[in-house]
Amino acid sequence: MLSKLVADGRWNIVFAPHQRLVETDEEIEEFLSDFGEHDNLHFDLDSFATVDGSYTRMADIYLGDSSSQVVEFLISPRPVVLLQPPEMTDLFAQRAGYNILGETVESADRITDAIADAPARFADYEDAQREYAASSLGETGPDAARNAAKIIAGFADQPRF
Repeated sequence: MLSKLVADGRWNIVFAPHQRLVETDEEIEEFLSDFGEHDNLHFDLDSFATVDGSYTRMADIYLGDSSSQVVEFLISPRPVVLLQPPEMTDLFAQRAGYNILGETVESADRITDAIADAPARFADYEDAQREYAASSLGETGPDAARNAAKIIAGFADQPRF
């Protein structure tokens, strides 16, 4: 997948896998070191940006599997392309309903076309993304922190048993 994207050259790519993958896959660093240097590809395996939402906030398109990262990405709905290799049944994605958020790609041959098509197809998924984000994340607008603080303060003022 990375080889196809780098060779295509139309996009800047940040490869920042979920921290649990990096913690459990001893071969990932070797694989990436063998991959080489490319102007349009940035690897990040262990900086704080991999867990603080930096990448999901700045990305124009989400390309990845069905992970909680896609939900973080939907704080600001944008095009989504989900990866689903045919030999893997992702029951989590099916149960979570991620298939309504963007195109699901099952073949590496389709990845570059799906990314290229994603902005034009975004309108097909935008309402579903907004509804999914609202039900998964709750309030995310500018007053979210203030409203959460009021709820916590109200709870703290409740009599204790």
